[in-house]
Amino acid sequence: MLNLKFAFMGACALFLCTVAAHAERGSLPAPLICATVSECTKLIDTIKDPTRLAQALTDRCRALFLANPLQETTEDCDSAIGLNPGQTSAYEIRAQIKKFAFVSARDPLKKQQLANEAKADFDKLVEIGSDQAGSHLLRGEFFVFTSQYALALPDFDKVATLDPKEPLVYLFRSRAYHELGNDDLALNDGAAYLNMAPPHAEILTMMAEIHLSRKDLSQALSLASRALDASGKNDGLNWERNKVLNLRGRIYLEIGDKEKAKQDYVAALSSWPNDKDARAALELLLHKPIYTEEDCTRAAMVEGQRGNLNAIEICSEVLDRTESGVALEQRASLYFSTGQYDRAATDYSKLIEAEPNYMGYYGHRALVYRAAGKPDLALADLNRLLSGRPHSKISDQMNLLLRAEINITLRKDDDALQDISDILTTNTRNPRALMLRAWIETRRNQFDKAQGDVDAALAINSKLYEKQIAKIQDVVARRAREEADVAFAELFRAT
Repeated sequence: MLNLKFAFMGACALFLCTVAAHAERGSLPAPLICATVSECTKLIDTIKDPTRLAQALTDRCRALFLANPLQETTEDCDSAIGLNPGQTSAYEIRAQIKKFAFVSARDPLKKQQLANEAKADFDKLVEIGSDQAGSHLLRGEFFVFTSQYALALPDFDKVATLDPKEPLVYLFRSRAYHELGNDDLALNDGAAYLNMAPPHAEILTMMAEIHLSRKDLSQALSLASRALDASGKNDGLNWERNKVLNLRGRIYLEIGDKEKAKQDYVAALSSWPNDKDARAALELLLHKPIYTEEDCTRAAMVEGQRGNLNAIEICSEVLDRTESGVALEQRASLYFSTGQYDRAATDYSKLIEAEPNYMGYYGHRALVYRAAGKPDLALADLNRLLSGRPHSKISDQMNLLLRAEINITLRKDDDALQDISDILTTNTRNPRALMLRAWIETRRNQFDKAQGDVDAALAINSKLYEKQIAKIQDVVARRAREEADVAFAELFRAT
């Protein structure tokens, strides 16, 4: 799956790069009639002229594709070509849709079919516009995309003749040369591209790899460092940055600088936490296992105190290297289960800071604060949680029960009764709600009512609180209000 995702992201980058560059140069037809799906739909319903209708259908086909490159429908492009067989932009968009579908297809026969259909459309583009650099560039890039590098070269050579100032031809042709083993020509095209366009991480990385293979380490290091600068910000997942850091780590190892190599491999794991190459390299450098998110999750599944503590150590090691939400959530839960409430609250606070709109973390932190004896903080989180968008009926009931319990702890009995009433209105047989109401009733010397609620709760679930229920029954029967308050508090604290 990881390789598939890399391939898809690479395909996106190449296509969008091509479209952006040609849009600037005016080689690809821009939407002539409409730019958005809704705008095109309105026009399509009214246009009578076949030529204009074909363009509107093409424009909607393009808009749909750009909105979701993974959608595979080509109906609008098919209709446009049916109306106007010379509609080049329709062939181009339909080919791109087929190309992206090729990425996600798993069945070999399906992949081959999609590749053939895309190639047929790119061939049609070249047939119609044989003297257009853009047509040859698109087909050549498709050949590179499908690893048919030798077939790509004639198209790229044609582009270089028709439009020698087009930088993308040198970007794509350098890769084709490199894959075919013609590294001198690949370096020449790489240099040509860099003289015409802003630094591009992919081509700089390729050039660095070539110099590394030739043991020209100083040049390889310089190019890799430039590629790193061009690879984007050092935050979140970044597969291009991960690739460059792995490469520079290898260069540093060749130079003999193990400390800098280690730093790059650590950063590579930060850019892609489950990267096996960076992990293996670090393990060799440090002579110890390097844990990943998967290791953290797997360790958290081991039951028992010893297993929990080991999982905390593993998850913490992952978090020392990268800001992993998976590891942080696992560790927060582990801290909670081992009674390390302050640390659990800190981790849940970090999760909330990273995803403030995910209400679930407020519920988890409320449970931590409750266990830590901080009901006021727990109440604040529950209020925040319950004021958000509705959750499932069961989830909302659980949160209302917890808020009622905490309000009773804080002596806010009227507020608690409101939540209890809301629950019992929809579910009269909720034993926990009945026991909470009985707690409030003992505080108000309504012992007959309290006894009725306790009996009703036990009738619904005879095993409910069986370890503590005898004490509850005793203090209610004796009408011992203060003792009842303590007994109910102990009862709910234990559950």
